[in-house]
Amino acid sequence: MDRAVVIGLDGATFDVIDPMVARGELPNMARVLDRGARGTLESSIPPVTAPAWVSFMTGVNPGKHGIFNFSELSPDAIRRGVRHLITSRSIKSPTIWEIVDRAGGRTVAINVPVTYPCWPIRGCMISGVPAPTKDDAFVHPPALLSALENALGEYPLEQNPPRGVPVDLNEWTRRYRGIEEQRHRAATYLIDRDEWDLFVVVYGLTDRIQHLCWSHYRHGGALEEAIPEAYRTVDRWIGELMAKVGDETTVLVMSDHGFGDLDKAFCTTRWLNEHGFLCYAKPRWPGIGAGLAVRRATVGRILSRCGFGGLAARLPDRFQGIVVRLPMLRTGGNGIDWEKSDAFAGNFGIYINVRDGGAGAASGGGEYGDLRRRIASELERLVDLETGECVVDTISFREEVYCGEFAELAPDILFQMKEMRYQQHNRPTCRELFTTQTGGTHRMDGILIAAGPHAASGARFEKASLVDIAPTLLYLLGLPVPAAMDGRVLIEGLDEELLRSREVKVTEAEIARIDLEERGYRKDEEEAIMRQLAGLGYLD
Repeated sequence: MDRAVVIGLDGATFDVIDPMVARGELPNMARVLDRGARGTLESSIPPVTAPAWVSFMTGVNPGKHGIFNFSELSPDAIRRGVRHLITSRSIKSPTIWEIVDRAGGRTVAINVPVTYPCWPIRGCMISGVPAPTKDDAFVHPPALLSALENALGEYPLEQNPPRGVPVDLNEWTRRYRGIEEQRHRAATYLIDRDEWDLFVVVYGLTDRIQHLCWSHYRHGGALEEAIPEAYRTVDRWIGELMAKVGDETTVLVMSDHGFGDLDKAFCTTRWLNEHGFLCYAKPRWPGIGAGLAVRRATVGRILSRCGFGGLAARLPDRFQGIVVRLPMLRTGGNGIDWEKSDAFAGNFGIYINVRDGGAGAASGGGEYGDLRRRIASELERLVDLETGECVVDTISFREEVYCGEFAELAPDILFQMKEMRYQQHNRPTCRELFTTQTGGTHRMDGILIAAGPHAASGARFEKASLVDIAPTLLYLLGLPVPAAMDGRVLIEGLDEELLRSREVKVTEAEIARIDLEERGYRKDEEEAIMRQLAGLGYLD
């Protein structure tokens, strides 16, 4: 079996990389680009961490692997206001870890999201987000953690600043660098210590610093160098890893999505209400209005909204993030009258509220189709009154985006706005349709660079997608590609000599899944992960 390395740079974009390479600031990426192939890498829909990295590791779309966000959300779960956080057990399709293991290969995987609990594979694995604690399920084999920490010091869990409160950006950029530096030490330790055929490490530094400091980078500010410094750091790490594997190993440098400007937030729930597709519920108690139609909040967020942001910033993280449950409204606590609403927002799109077990307003068949067309037609005409511009770029129906037995979990209507400079949110409490935002957010186009003996120097990847990475890696390793994968082998970026000597083999054989520990989350663990995800902007 040949060897391959994947270096994941979460959220990395050529919009930052190319100017820095031109200025000579990223020497290792420059060398990779000079002697390898490159291209943009289309993310999953939606372009967020959980479905994106699962699409990378399975080679299939979310309609097959079943992951659309960090929660196992179905239309019924959204109606009931229920969140079930995903684990690796939530992934419904075979992963590349299982395929390589079943073929007798060894894998090292470090900090790949949605790998908790770890697969008991040949090789070793350290979980990425979401992981609640450093227990036996956090690493494989379980003894690895003590060996790692004895050699390198404490291995950190994911940390993120509390959402909705002022934070010290300097402190958090330092904290992120420290966390990621330790993950890199683990990577350099394991790449030497373990035998492996496939080595995968994901660095979150680029994404985390961009979320914190994008407005400083784009418009000038005290931390305008924070993002370039993050890229210089990961460039150094790339050079160190490539020096260890030498010129005989193919290396892919990739990101799960890109990054760009964020101008405004769009409240999908309010828009549906204004157009008569959604009705708010009347409060259960007199005097309590829609302003309290929230399921939970944190001490830090409440203090900030009450004008005590300075006090919130001085609270220790553990106190800022304490969950406070506010009074619930009827029908799930989200302020919506489900029996009178034709549609609702969720998972970065719009669901038709088809009757299910007594809930819902719309019937199937013709009424369902008519509602989708009417909502899509209204979206096409959506104008931001402040700019006078239409803001919806693309509108798709679910079956045009996803295929597979879990596609029905996806929204019935998906749409993108202003080249993703406008971001959707679903809070029923928002008072404005559009809210001005500063900073940055995800884009569909990530990065893909291939270097090494099997990469075609100077080649361009054409319309490459995240689902293409798994089949391409299997081909590089000399393994057949499962026919069930949606992706293809990216032959346009591979060396002609390799392509002449090795055909792309496709197998219909079923991949035997590896049993994972039946590990759920305790209440305190779930709330800790919710705080992590809120800090990343994934929870409304």
